[in-house]
Parts: sequence; C-alpha cells; structure tokens
Amino acid sequence: MSKYQSEIILPEGFSYPEKFLKEVVLNKFPHYQPWFFLSEMKNFESNFFDYALEDYPTRSLIPFARYDGTDDVACFDGNDHSGDPKIYIVHFFASAGWEDRGSYLNFESWLEAAKKESLKYKAMMEEDSD
Repeated sequence: MSKYQSEIILPEGFSYPEKFLKEVVLNKFPHYQPWFFLSEMKNFESNFFDYALEDYPTRSLIPFARYDGTDDVACFDGNDHSGDPKIYIVHFFASAGWEDRGSYLNFESWLEAAKKESLKYKAMMEEDSD
C-alpha cells in the first residue's frame, strides 16, 4: 500500500491506524458529507495541526477530518502509540477547557458513526431539494 503523505511531523511513536490509511489512500478521500478529510484541501491539515499546537498546547492532537459548516474537527490522540488511537472531536477556536465535543474508541468507530451521519445528512439534503 502506498504511504500516506502528511505535511505534519507526527509525535514520536505515533502511527496512523491501518484502517485510516486504507480509507484515505486507497479510497482517495471518500465522501462522508458533512465530514471531509483535511488532507483533501491544500494546507488544511497542517494549518489545523498548527492551530492545535497553539490553542491546546497541553494536548497532542492530530487533526484529520472536519465537520463542514462548523469548527468541529476529528483528531487522533497523538500520545497513543498503539497504532489504533482514540479519536477526539474538538471544537477548534474554543477556549482551552471548552473544546471537547466527544470521543470515539478508535478510527473504525468514528468512521462507522461518520458513515451513518452521512447517510442521514444526504437524505435530509435530498428531502430539502424536493
């Protein structure tokens, strides 16, 4: 499998989950509206990584997806060296201590939730267009 080319320097010991690499690299950024992968858009991934370092310096966050129309961003736990890190939903630009919007056990559980949410979102958009 080809390597995921990230513009960010990952924390030592962190590795992307295999499921993430397969989903993003092999499927060439699948569309799970309203979520989108940050690396789809030039500089988004590195910009959000820089925001995380600046706004939440006590946390090790590796942003990878954003909920369109909000500042909610799915982030890997950069302190996790298991290869299957926890996912945090972080409301970027909120003051430290007010940013948490939930979490998922790992990328696979986040992905399943994102797929379900996408189906609901697309159905709602279709209804609105009728």
